[in-house]
Amino acid sequence: MRSRAEMERSGFYQRLALPALVVITLFFLVPLLITLSSAFIDEGGSLSLAPIISVFSNPYIHRIMRFTLIQAAISTLASLVVALAGAYLLSTYSFRFKRLILALSAVPFVIPSILVVLGFVIFFGNNGFLNTALMNIFSLSEPPIRILYSYKAIILAHTFYNFPIIMNLVATYAMHLDRRLEAVSYTLGASKAKTFFSVTLKFGGAPKRLSIPYAAVTRFYDPSVQFVLQFPPPEIESAPAPEPIREEAAPSTSGEAGEDGAKVVSLDQFRKK
Repeated sequence: MRSRAEMERSGFYQRLALPALVVITLFFLVPLLITLSSAFIDEGGSLSLAPIISVFSNPYIHRIMRFTLIQAAISTLASLVVALAGAYLLSTYSFRFKRLILALSAVPFVIPSILVVLGFVIFFGNNGFLNTALMNIFSLSEPPIRILYSYKAIILAHTFYNFPIIMNLVATYAMHLDRRLEAVSYTLGASKAKTFFSVTLKFGGAPKRLSIPYAAVTRFYDPSVQFVLQFPPPEIESAPAPEPIREEAAPSTSGEAGEDGAKVVSLDQFRKK
């Protein structure tokens, strides 16, 4: 029986991927290329950029693209606000059901999008759980919350779907940070906001710039024993200028005589030969 190294050298594992490559090519790449090629064929059947130009010059397409970009920006901002707040709580504090919340935040990774939309409709729909509960509590005849199929519903649905993913990634990363770095940052006099953006948030592992105040030079703090030792700054007093010291030639017993009669000491005699 051949070893695994021999199989790798012979390309055995590469040949195993050939059936999957054939299926992807026939049922995905070929239909995709046929669909995209129709965008470069005009009504006469010749290659042309006229269909592309007509699409991007259409005011209706401009309105759709503007709507898509604006709602995507708002959805991203709302998801970041909710996710960063949740990630900060999960990474900073310890409480019950913390691991359960982290596990549930990974649900959007594994379930289909249609199930997320269905759960959103069941909860926020006109006959959903939230409206039904409010109608029973306040004795209302009509649902008080009507947000489905509206601009607000799109923002809320995107936030509901995206914020658990961001919260899970950021919280998992923040839990593995060295808390001693934050303690050192507080010791150096940095505020919580500056510590968060300079130490806690490190994009791509690149450290951020942190300003060190003068108090860091005159104060020592040990967070493990809550001990602070502060040194008062020394007072600088003006002192009179010292008188120039007259240099005298050191007496020597060996050496050569200079022009002024002083002895010149040679260091060669002290070297080891």
